[in-house]
Order: sequence, then structure tokens, then C-alpha cells
Amino acid sequence: MNYAYRRSNTSLIWGVLLITIGIAYLLQNFNVFDIGSLWSHWPLLLVVIGIVKLFSPENRKQLGAAVWLIFIGMWLYVSIHHLYGLSFSTTWPLLIIAWGITIISTSFYHQARLSKE
Repeated sequence: MNYAYRRSNTSLIWGVLLITIGIAYLLQNFNVFDIGSLWSHWPLLLVVIGIVKLFSPENRKQLGAAVWLIFIGMWLYVSIHHLYGLSFSTTWPLLIIAWGITIISTSFYHQARLSKE
């Protein structure tokens, strides 16, 4: 993917994000809704950013970063809102498991790559 195309995608995403934030604050000023209730869903922003990054990874490292963003965003959302009775104190081992999976998958990738050479 060329640099100019990637840069225009990034600019588009940031532009839409800023417009959305501006509209949200404007609607709050007109008492249409309360941003405080919307703010509690901020981890979903990490999920959205991760999903966007999934569609245009330039290499394996960027793909891994996108998956991590999605995982962290979902973990934070579930833990903050205590979905299914889960919280930070009960779900923190998931971070260690995910880290281990990352290390193993990276190892397999490097071994497969070395065997092709």
C-alpha cells in the first residue's frame, strides 16, 4: 500500500473522529444526551481502531498490533462494565495468556519462515 493512500485513510479517520466528538459535545450543550454516559464506552474506541488497522496491515507486526488493540479494548470494556460478572481482578490472567499466545505464534512464524529459506 502506498504512503499517500495510507496517509489519506488516516486523515479521513481522524477527521471523522473529530467531527463525531464535536457533534457529541454540541448535542450535550443542547441537552440532547450526556457525554458522561457515552464516555464509559471509551474502550470500544480501541476496538474500532484495531478493526480499522486489521483491514490494511503492511506486515505481520501491524497485524499483531491490531489484534492486541481489539483484545485490550474488549478486555477493558468487559472489566469496566462487569459484563458476565467479570472484573479486572478476575480477568487479569487473560493478559498473561494472550501474551503467551503472542510469543508462541511469533515463534512458529519465525520457524516457518526459516524453514522456507
